[in-house]
Formats: sequence, structure tokens, C-alpha cells
Amino acid sequence: MIIFKHHQVLDNCKPYLPHNPVIVEAGAFHGKETMLMSTMWPQGTIHAFEPVPELFAKVQQTTASAPNVTCYQLALSDSTGTSTLYLSEKPHKPNIPSQANSLLKPKERLAHSPIIFPKTCDVQTITLDAWAERYAIPHVDFLWLDLQGYELNVL
Repeated sequence: MIIFKHHQVLDNCKPYLPHNPVIVEAGAFHGKETMLMSTMWPQGTIHAFEPVPELFAKVQQTTASAPNVTCYQLALSDSTGTSTLYLSEKPHKPNIPSQANSLLKPKERLAHSPIIFPKTCDVQTITLDAWAERYAIPHVDFLWLDLQGYELNVL
């Protein structure tokens, strides 16, 4: 198995994007990749989605110095409304959300990972089309989706 670091993947994508791309990042988690994209494309616009309240606050904190980042406390989905989000955590870090939160009920991951899903929360969801209409976004150049298997539903 080959493992790529996020900056390697983004470096490979860079030649195919304009110097000022409109980027949608869903599943921003802590905002580190958001800041990487903000730095790689300083003339671009990054729209970062993170529905978990504690993680959303972290994304806002991490990206506070990046004027080209807009954060949304929303989950991209195939419907607009409210959905149940399954909150993940590492057993040795109770009550701290990890990066595997999902709109999909956990199944196979439980057999292959120590991550647990002890809680759920209701989150606001929005479709890409509804979001683009609501915020007058005429186009998107790049989608960076980390949605724990929910990517096709969003598309």
C-alpha cells in the first residue's frame, strides 16, 4: 500500500487548478489541511465545512489568520436539514472527537480500528447545490472531501 501525505496530493493537483481556485473542503477536522491549501493558493478561496461544534471551533481558531478561508458549521450531505452524526473518539482519549465522525452508521470500521463511536449528535446538513445558491458561489474548482464514505452521497 502506498500512503501519500496531504501536501503530496495537493502538490499533484496544483498544476491543474487556476492560481485563484475556489476550493470546498468538507471534513475540515482541525484545519491543518485548510491552512495548507490557504498557503498553497493565497489568491484562492477555501470553504471549510466541519459540523462538530468542538472541531468547528478548532478550525476557526486554526484559520483565523487566513483571510481566504470561510468556515461553515455544516455537514455536506445529499439533503438539507438535520441528520445524525456518529461521533468518533479514541478509547484512550474519551470525550474528544477524533477524525472519523460520519453521517454513516459505523459498521466495518469497528472491526478494523480501535476508534469507537459512543455518541451521536444532530447536525445541520446542506447539499452542495443549496450551499452554492445560498452563498452565491458560481463555481467550484476543487473538492477536498474527507467524509468517511459519504463522499458519493454528497456528489
